[in-house]
Amino acid sequence: MLIGAVFIPPKSGIEKYIRHCISVDEALSKSTFSEVVILGDYNLPSFNSWEILEGDGFVNDISLTLETRSLLETFSFHGMVQINKVHNNFGKMLDLIFVRSESNAFKVSQDDLPMVECDAYHPCISIQVFLMGPNLINFS
Repeated sequence: MLIGAVFIPPKSGIEKYIRHCISVDEALSKSTFSEVVILGDYNLPSFNSWEILEGDGFVNDISLTLETRSLLETFSFHGMVQINKVHNNFGKMLDLIFVRSESNAFKVSQDDLPMVECDAYHPCISIQVFLMGPNLINFS
């Protein structure tokens, strides 16, 4: 399993997002991991949901920022989707969780028993990971 954690400060500009997308592209192009999750604080208030992708996989919403568009196109190219549906107090999702689209190994929900104090911009979330171990074969 590949786990990537991300923090991009607010108003970082397109350059930071492009560098992140290049790193993601390099890591996923060489990846042989069965499960991949890349998550973190992306600080993109314009990111609302994954449904803005059209059938061809390209983003056609002209209101998207370049930062949001670069993320969507990079992750979509690698067959990944954003699975966090927990919005903050302002109806935004600043914390994003990308997984392979065929993965059923992750469940995201608002955390009822947070380990840290939540704030208005970043609700506490819980991520459950369901992994299957290798089947053991008994040769005796």
